[in-house]
Amino acid sequence: MSSRNRFIIYIFIMAFLINVGIASTFLINDENFTSETVGNIQTQPKISTSHSPIAIVGDSELDTFCAGNGTSGTSWETAHVIENYEIESVTGDGISITDTTRFLIINNCKVNDTTSDGINLNNCTNIKIQNCIIELNAGHGIGLLDSEGILISDTDILNNQDEGMRLENTNHSEIIKSNISHNGKDGIYGHNNCHNISFKENFIFGNSYGLKFMTLFSALSFIDNEICNNSGNGILIDFPTHHNTVKNNVICNNTGDGLELYECNSSIVENNIVMNNDGDGLDMWGGDIGGNYNFISNNTFSNNTVNGILFDDSNQHNIVEKNEIRFNGESGIYMTDHQHNNSISFNYISNNSQYGIWLERNSQNSTIFGNSIEYNDYSSINIEDNSDNNVIKYNLCNENGYQGIQLEDCDNIFLIGNVFYGPGEEEGISAASCDNVSIFGNNVSSYNDYGIYLSNCDLSQVWLNFISNNVVSQAYDHTLDNLWDNGTVGNYWSDYLDNYPSASAIGNIWDTNYTIEETQNVNDTKPLVNIDPILNLVPSDNLIYTLGETGHSISWTITDIYYWNAEYYIYLDDVLVKTGEWASGDLITMNVDGLDVGTYSFRIVAYDGTAWGKNENIIEVTVGAIPDSPVFITPSQTINVTNITVQWSVVNFTDFYNIYINDTMEGNTTSTEFLLEFNSTGEYVIEITAHNEYGESIRSSSITIIVEEPESEGSTNLFWYFFGGGWILVAGFIGVAFVNVKMKKKS
Repeated sequence: MSSRNRFIIYIFIMAFLINVGIASTFLINDENFTSETVGNIQTQPKISTSHSPIAIVGDSELDTFCAGNGTSGTSWETAHVIENYEIESVTGDGISITDTTRFLIINNCKVNDTTSDGINLNNCTNIKIQNCIIELNAGHGIGLLDSEGILISDTDILNNQDEGMRLENTNHSEIIKSNISHNGKDGIYGHNNCHNISFKENFIFGNSYGLKFMTLFSALSFIDNEICNNSGNGILIDFPTHHNTVKNNVICNNTGDGLELYECNSSIVENNIVMNNDGDGLDMWGGDIGGNYNFISNNTFSNNTVNGILFDDSNQHNIVEKNEIRFNGESGIYMTDHQHNNSISFNYISNNSQYGIWLERNSQNSTIFGNSIEYNDYSSINIEDNSDNNVIKYNLCNENGYQGIQLEDCDNIFLIGNVFYGPGEEEGISAASCDNVSIFGNNVSSYNDYGIYLSNCDLSQVWLNFISNNVVSQAYDHTLDNLWDNGTVGNYWSDYLDNYPSASAIGNIWDTNYTIEETQNVNDTKPLVNIDPILNLVPSDNLIYTLGETGHSISWTITDIYYWNAEYYIYLDDVLVKTGEWASGDLITMNVDGLDVGTYSFRIVAYDGTAWGKNENIIEVTVGAIPDSPVFITPSQTINVTNITVQWSVVNFTDFYNIYINDTMEGNTTSTEFLLEFNSTGEYVIEITAHNEYGESIRSSSITIIVEEPESEGSTNLFWYFFGGGWILVAGFIGVAFVNVKMKKKS
């Protein structure tokens, strides 16, 4: 190839490359370019390397071991790192750290088949163990002694001969997202003064006990764990413990109890699923100091071999509410031996093999309220053995195997407003050797034996009950000093006219006594013609007020004919906010000032003491706010195009925005930007108002958009092409022509 031809080709190539480079620069600056078009560079994980056992004592040795890494260990940002080591088949601990305060991360290490612990921390603070495998060690997987501020996460602790993890005198630490399974002893064992430790999102399977804690603990937190198939209890917290939280766990298929708390106080057990365990679902053992002020709510206790919940040996002031307790091998809830001042409310208790609820052995002063108790094999409720001063009210007891409720050797029992509905093989209400039993406002129906049966019960009163369709007889009482009316009102008897067809009504009272027991002359002297109607609630109007205003209240007027021990409960979005007693004609008021913006439901539930007398009503309270004035993000400016998108900051309490151009509304939007279109050049004043159902804000400060003559579409790009990159190509052609002329002249 001639020199002339090579030169011409060179000129063409250079012109092309330069032009492409400038064109590329043009493309990168195009408004459609985003960082996502580049992608992210991913670093490859390091491969673990074999390492001998690591034994470090003191900060200086740790600094020396980690020298060269550029870390000081004085904060998490500068933490020392031990990572990517595989330590196996060694004598002693795999990793042993003692007496350090430096910040240290042990990451991506595998420690297995040692003759002692996989990792042992003694008198250490500020250590994270993460993404490690600790398995097949002859001692513990991880041992923590006299340590604080330890985090163990995303770590497998498996098949170690002793405990998966042992904690002693360790505080303020976390174990999260780890698999602690199939260890020779307990999954996690805590001993002697461990406080403020959190166990979250762990998988704890196939150990002896899942988690076991012995002697002096507080503020332990178990959240979102799966604790199953262990050969002992799922969780055991033994000896005095306080302020623990057990929440959102699945505790299943353990050989012992699902959860056992011994001398546990002021703790929360909430939203757990506890099922298929071979012991009790939950065992609360009071011991010497008792288990007091615990809150057990919204759990499911099902298919456990013994009881759903067991309270044993002196527990007081506990709340058991809104749990589902079903298909357990013995009773749903069993309280025995000095269980006092407890509350059992709004639980669903069904299909248990013995009682729904069983109180015995001096279990006193408790309330059983608002539960649904049905399809249990024995009685719905059984109270016996000096379990005095208990209140049973507003429960639904339906189709249980024996009695609706059985009372024996207990005094001062109040049965108020319950539904006892058969068929049960025995009585609806059975009381034997019980004095001062008040039976008021209950519905006792369809039992195969007696509706109400009193045997050796003195000084009791039975009135305003609905007693119907019981097979053997509606009632039995062989005692002389019980009353079957209160002197004004007796009971409703479904077979009254069958027995007394010639009786006449005087108002709502029959003129002939209803005989309970002829031989003893026991009578209802005021039998009812009709049961009284439901209580009446008249609410005030729904309320709307503006944020910050005061002096607002809502109210209900309550009226009723027959009532006793009447009470009301007011809930704000299902949270109890007020309770009290009422008499017919009372105005129940509640101040509703101080609420944030929103709509609130205030629900009153009123009881008149009868099974049919419950009524409820909702008043809605809405609190609004007038929005603030919007503030433009887009500044005043001059444009040479026919449109612009203006933007402004978000305004609270706003449903939509109106946009004005020169004081004329252009449109509205629910977002915080709007595309303005202009038909001609000129000066335009732009304003915005924010709106909701309570009013509009004042208009925003204005911006001014000056629209000049728009440029022709595409002119900028053509200009750039011809005068940016294209000229180089033109210059190339000129150069080639020039060289060609010169070559011709030379030749």
